[in-house]
Amino acid sequence: MACYESGMGRTPLTPFEAELADFFGETAPDGPRGSTRDHVTFQTPQGSTPLEAAEDLVRHIRAQNKTRAHLSRDTRINARTHVSYSGAVTVRVAWHGQRFHTIKFSSNNAGEMLANHKVGPDLSLILHEWLTTSNRFVHPSWRTADEWKLGGPPSGAPV
Repeated sequence: MACYESGMGRTPLTPFEAELADFFGETAPDGPRGSTRDHVTFQTPQGSTPLEAAEDLVRHIRAQNKTRAHLSRDTRINARTHVSYSGAVTVRVAWHGQRFHTIKFSSNNAGEMLANHKVGPDLSLILHEWLTTSNRFVHPSWRTADEWKLGGPPSGAPV
Protein backbone atom coordinates (compact mmCIF):
# COMPACT_ATOMS: atom_id res chain seq x y z
CA MET A 1 0.00 0.00 0.00
CA ALA A 2 1.31 3.45 -0.86
CA CYS A 3 2.13 5.66 2.10
CA TYR A 4 3.14 9.20 2.84
CA GLU A 5 6.09 9.89 5.08
CA SER A 6 5.34 12.03 8.08
CA GLY A 7 7.39 13.30 10.98
CA MET A 8 5.88 10.63 13.24
CA GLY A 9 6.11 7.69 10.85
CA ARG A 10 4.14 6.48 7.85
CA THR A 11 0.53 7.41 7.22
CA PRO A 12 -1.33 5.11 4.78
CA LEU A 13 -3.30 6.62 1.93
CA THR A 14 -7.07 6.61 2.17
CA PRO A 15 -8.69 3.95 -0.06
CA PHE A 16 -9.68 6.59 -2.60
CA GLU A 17 -6.20 8.13 -2.64
CA ALA A 18 -4.76 4.66 -3.29
CA GLU A 19 -7.27 4.15 -6.13
CA LEU A 20 -6.30 7.51 -7.64
CA ALA A 21 -2.63 6.58 -7.48
CA ASP A 22 -3.47 3.27 -9.15
CA PHE A 23 -5.74 4.97 -11.70
CA PHE A 24 -3.06 7.42 -12.81
CA GLY A 25 -0.28 4.83 -12.59
CA GLU A 26 1.81 6.64 -10.04
CA THR A 27 1.91 7.47 -6.38
CA ALA A 28 0.52 10.63 -4.91
CA PRO A 29 2.91 13.52 -4.20
CA ASP A 30 5.51 12.90 -1.51
CA GLY A 31 5.54 14.83 1.71
CA PRO A 32 3.82 14.95 5.05
CA ARG A 33 0.03 14.84 5.06
CA GLY A 34 -1.56 17.90 6.51
CA SER A 35 -4.26 20.26 5.40
CA THR A 36 -5.50 19.74 1.89
CA ARG A 37 -4.51 22.52 -0.41
CA ASP A 38 -7.54 23.22 -2.57
CA HIS A 39 -6.42 26.35 -4.45
CA VAL A 40 -3.84 26.03 -7.21
CA THR A 41 -2.45 28.74 -9.46
CA PHE A 42 -0.53 27.84 -12.59
CA GLN A 43 1.04 29.49 -15.60
CA THR A 44 -0.80 29.29 -18.93
CA PRO A 45 0.13 30.03 -22.52
CA GLN A 46 -0.50 33.64 -23.51
CA GLY A 47 -4.18 34.26 -24.19
CA SER A 48 -5.49 31.03 -22.63
CA THR A 49 -8.93 31.19 -21.10
CA PRO A 50 -10.39 29.39 -18.08
CA LEU A 51 -12.62 27.41 -20.48
CA GLU A 52 -9.57 26.14 -22.42
CA ALA A 53 -7.92 24.99 -19.18
CA ALA A 54 -11.13 23.29 -18.01
CA GLU A 55 -11.56 21.51 -21.34
CA ASP A 56 -7.91 20.38 -21.20
CA LEU A 57 -8.50 18.84 -17.75
CA VAL A 58 -11.58 16.99 -19.02
CA ARG A 59 -9.63 15.66 -22.04
CA HIS A 60 -6.89 14.48 -19.68
CA ILE A 61 -9.34 12.63 -17.42
CA ARG A 62 -11.06 11.01 -20.41
CA ALA A 63 -7.69 9.89 -21.82
CA GLN A 64 -6.84 8.32 -18.47
CA ASN A 65 -10.21 6.55 -18.50
CA LYS A 66 -9.42 5.01 -21.90
CA THR A 67 -6.06 3.68 -20.72
CA ARG A 68 -7.79 1.93 -17.80
CA ALA A 69 -10.80 0.55 -19.73
CA HIS A 70 -9.44 -3.01 -19.68
CA LEU A 71 -9.77 -3.33 -15.88
CA SER A 72 -12.55 -5.50 -14.50
CA ARG A 73 -13.66 -2.89 -11.96
CA ASP A 74 -15.02 0.49 -12.84
CA THR A 75 -12.25 3.05 -12.41
CA ARG A 76 -13.78 5.72 -14.60
CA ILE A 77 -13.91 9.31 -13.45
CA ASN A 78 -16.71 11.23 -15.14
CA ALA A 79 -15.94 14.85 -15.99
CA ARG A 80 -17.57 17.62 -17.98
CA THR A 81 -17.18 21.36 -18.36
CA HIS A 82 -19.92 23.80 -17.51
CA VAL A 83 -20.21 27.52 -18.21
CA SER A 84 -22.88 29.37 -16.24
CA TYR A 85 -24.90 32.33 -17.46
CA SER A 86 -22.56 34.58 -15.45
CA GLY A 87 -19.58 33.19 -17.38
CA ALA A 88 -18.12 31.17 -14.49
CA VAL A 89 -16.25 28.10 -15.77
CA THR A 90 -16.31 24.84 -13.85
CA VAL A 91 -15.44 21.19 -14.32
CA ARG A 92 -17.82 18.75 -12.67
CA VAL A 93 -16.14 15.51 -11.59
CA ALA A 94 -17.66 12.26 -10.23
CA TRP A 95 -16.41 8.73 -9.56
CA HIS A 96 -17.99 5.45 -8.45
CA GLY A 97 -21.47 6.77 -9.28
CA GLN A 98 -21.26 9.49 -6.64
CA ARG A 99 -22.54 13.01 -7.10
CA PHE A 100 -20.55 15.54 -9.06
CA HIS A 101 -18.02 17.79 -7.32
CA THR A 102 -17.03 21.14 -8.80
CA ILE A 103 -13.65 22.62 -9.71
CA LYS A 104 -13.89 26.33 -10.50
CA PHE A 105 -11.49 27.91 -13.02
CA SER A 106 -10.70 31.63 -13.26
CA SER A 107 -7.84 33.87 -14.27
CA ASN A 108 -6.20 36.39 -11.97
CA ASN A 109 -4.55 39.76 -12.49
CA ALA A 110 -1.04 38.24 -12.40
CA GLY A 111 -1.65 36.40 -15.68
CA GLU A 112 -2.11 33.09 -13.92
CA MET A 113 -5.01 30.66 -13.84
CA LEU A 114 -6.66 29.64 -10.56
CA ALA A 115 -8.46 26.34 -10.01
CA ASN A 116 -10.15 25.70 -6.68
CA HIS A 117 -12.66 23.33 -5.10
CA LYS A 118 -14.19 22.52 -1.71
CA VAL A 119 -13.79 18.73 -1.52
CA GLY A 120 -10.98 16.95 0.38
CA PRO A 121 -7.72 15.81 -1.22
CA ASP A 122 -9.27 13.77 -4.04
CA LEU A 123 -9.83 16.63 -6.48
CA SER A 124 -6.49 18.18 -5.55
CA LEU A 125 -4.74 14.93 -6.48
CA ILE A 126 -6.55 14.80 -9.84
CA LEU A 127 -5.60 18.43 -10.57
CA HIS A 128 -1.99 17.87 -9.47
CA GLU A 129 -1.58 14.84 -11.72
CA TRP A 130 -2.97 16.81 -14.68
CA LEU A 131 -0.77 19.85 -14.06
CA THR A 132 2.43 17.86 -13.53
CA THR A 133 1.97 15.95 -16.80
CA SER A 134 0.70 18.89 -18.89
CA ASN A 135 2.86 20.55 -21.51
CA ARG A 136 0.60 23.61 -21.66
CA PHE A 137 0.06 24.47 -18.01
CA VAL A 138 3.07 24.69 -15.72
CA HIS A 139 4.36 25.76 -12.30
CA PRO A 140 1.46 24.71 -10.03
CA SER A 141 1.47 26.54 -6.68
CA TRP A 142 -0.83 25.10 -4.01
CA ARG A 143 -2.48 26.84 -1.03
CA THR A 144 -5.27 26.07 1.40
CA ALA A 145 -8.34 28.33 1.29
CA ASP A 146 -7.04 30.24 4.34
CA GLU A 147 -3.56 30.61 2.85
CA TRP A 148 -5.13 31.87 -0.38
CA LYS A 149 -7.19 34.52 1.46
CA LEU A 150 -4.15 35.69 3.45
CA GLY A 151 -1.72 35.53 0.52
CA GLY A 152 0.35 32.84 2.23
CA PRO A 153 3.33 31.11 0.64
CA PRO A 154 2.59 28.39 -1.91
CA SER A 155 3.57 24.73 -1.79
CA GLY A 156 4.55 22.45 -4.67
CA ALA A 157 2.09 19.69 -3.67
CA PRO A 158 -1.60 19.59 -2.68
CA VAL A 159 -1.22 17.45 0.46
